[in-house]
Amino acid sequence: MQKELLILKVAALVVLSLTISGCSSAGAQQTPLTGKGVFPQRLDESSGLIFTPMGLFSLSDENRNEFYRVDTANAGIVQTVTVSGHSFADTEAISYDGEFLYIGDFGNNDGDRKDLKIIKVKASDISNETTTKARGEAIEFHYPEQTEFDLKKGQNDFDCEAMVISGDSIYLFTKQRSDHRTTLYALPAAPGKHAAIKKAVFDAKGRITDAAISPDGNTLLLLGYQKKHQYPFVWKITESTGGDFFTGHAEYELLSKYPLDWQTEGISFIDNESIFISCESTEDVQASLYHVRLSTLFGE
Repeated sequence: MQKELLILKVAALVVLSLTISGCSSAGAQQTPLTGKGVFPQRLDESSGLIFTPMGLFSLSDENRNEFYRVDTANAGIVQTVTVSGHSFADTEAISYDGEFLYIGDFGNNDGDRKDLKIIKVKASDISNETTTKARGEAIEFHYPEQTEFDLKKGQNDFDCEAMVISGDSIYLFTKQRSDHRTTLYALPAAPGKHAAIKKAVFDAKGRITDAAISPDGNTLLLLGYQKKHQYPFVWKITESTGGDFFTGHAEYELLSKYPLDWQTEGISFIDNESIFISCESTEDVQASLYHVRLSTLFGE
């Protein structure tokens, strides 16, 4: 069995290497994604993606108060934006509402954080310079259901890596290691201190690491993986009403059927039909940027 798993892993690594280098042969490609390039060292832990009229932005989950505009052709960094006036602990998501960018500093692996926040940055304050600064306002929040802050990692239901903005609300999707469910929370997209409102629970069959909502607002995507960063997947949810996303029609698709250490952490719509996906570096896969059409991933 170990030998068979090793053979599968080697085959998967070859496929990913070919895909990232631009090979799109139907016979060789066992993942629907097309590789665009490998990220530079500063995005070795790419943990979120958002496509905007200014371009594609990503960030690292390290405690740097920066995010980066990325070249969609080769995954190179073309701009560094420093967020002044704030320090970050564990940034895990980045979103956009047409006017503001939102930086989610709410990674909470050990369930011990009491300083969860989202930094709201006005997009028009970001210059075109290669290196620039922008100020942001803090949206602080807490989970009313969390009463203990010494949780073991496997019993912590208050970690979060996924966020979307819809209307005047922020929607969070938790990363629950214990039962592979995700809890939907909502809070106002306004500076201040807020209690996140629990909306619903969804059986994600894995650990949710990012979320994206289509420009027309009709489709929600949830990205994640299973144990040991294996078997990455995407949920597509349509026909939901308002922010009650889990009432919609849900479809599930694996990105790889190989037991590969592939830590998919970022997802963003480009338009209503196309998406970018990113991953962090692991022992098996380099931090990379990918592209795919929804019709390729889920079928027409």
